[in-house]
Amino acid sequence: MLRARHPDDQALLDGCAEIDGILTELDASAEQRAERDKEQDAQQADLSGERWRWQQLFDLAPVAYIVTDRAGLIIEANRTAMSLLALPSPASHRMPLVLRFARTDRPAVQRMLRAPQRNGPGPIMVTLIDGADTDFRGALRCVSVRADRVLWVLDDVSAAEGARELQQRAMERERAASEQLRATDSMRRAFLLGVSHDLRVPLAAIAGFASVLHNASLGIKERQHALARLEETAHETMAMLDGLLDYERIDQPNAAVHRTRGADISAQVALAADAARMDGTDGHALRIETGPTSGDVDLVVVERIISNLVRNAVQHTPAGTTISVRCSREPDGVLLVVEDDGPGIAPERRESVFNLFERAHESSGIGAGLALVRRFARLHGGYARLEERPGGGASFQVLLDG
Repeated sequence: MLRARHPDDQALLDGCAEIDGILTELDASAEQRAERDKEQDAQQADLSGERWRWQQLFDLAPVAYIVTDRAGLIIEANRTAMSLLALPSPASHRMPLVLRFARTDRPAVQRMLRAPQRNGPGPIMVTLIDGADTDFRGALRCVSVRADRVLWVLDDVSAAEGARELQQRAMERERAASEQLRATDSMRRAFLLGVSHDLRVPLAAIAGFASVLHNASLGIKERQHALARLEETAHETMAMLDGLLDYERIDQPNAAVHRTRGADISAQVALAADAARMDGTDGHALRIETGPTSGDVDLVVVERIISNLVRNAVQHTPAGTTISVRCSREPDGVLLVVEDDGPGIAPERRESVFNLFERAHESSGIGAGLALVRRFARLHGGYARLEERPGGGASFQVLLDG
């Protein structure tokens, strides 16, 4: 308006132009300031977000972080630290950090606090006071983050040690399982070798006697002898296979005995011994010495034990040997005894003869008979052992809980 009223006043016109320039500059400056404010607001938002993210990392970190002042008073602690140090809430802050550790560790913590930048290349090991995690072992280190602030880092070494212990146990279980597999594989190979070796002899005998019977010029007596030997060898082979099947059956985890209450054990022992005599004692004298004996036992187990022990004595002692069978009631169970006056068995072999494929002497047979005896005894809550008979010979003793 002034320009319109005084169009010829040059000074006025120059002043107005200067004011217009100033206003333009002010408008530009305002726009620049608005842009700077927007940038500052964005930076502040980014900074707030970054601060929130770092606070989350601080709070949720699996490692314990503690911030103290230079006097060692707790200013801030993340969740892991609050849990380990048994800090109930932020209200418990401003307490001395050193008091959360065992008394023996406090001097070292105080030395670190006095010189946080010169605490050496490694952390110190600390334990917690009573009331905190008593199994905890930690590695503590610190660094000065401001003139008046110290950041402490507490690593849970006990967790790593526990993990290593669990790993070690897993490795030991794996080694044990591997050893068990190797032992099982070794037993399987021994089984196959033992069966193939011990069955080869009777099978070869059967084939030989069968071949002899094809001879048309063979006399009646020779033919009868060959038939008898063929039948005898076949029975021996069947006994071997039955022993293996029995051992496999009772070696299962669910194997059990079936007790008869008040069973007449002496009668069953006598029956088993008589059955063994009928099968043939091959020139051995069999003596049965049983008094009245009863108990809660599995009579089938009693019969199998006596028959296996008598058969073992017949096979492993020379003709003319006397075999004695007896049973008696003892304070801790029923005792079955089969003895012979043969050559006996060396002390170092008296335990191993009860192993599968182990034989008391070099002879035919797979060696399952005595292994069955021990297994039967253990299933019956007892034991089987071999001792020297007074006067010489072997004394097999089986105790049954009944």
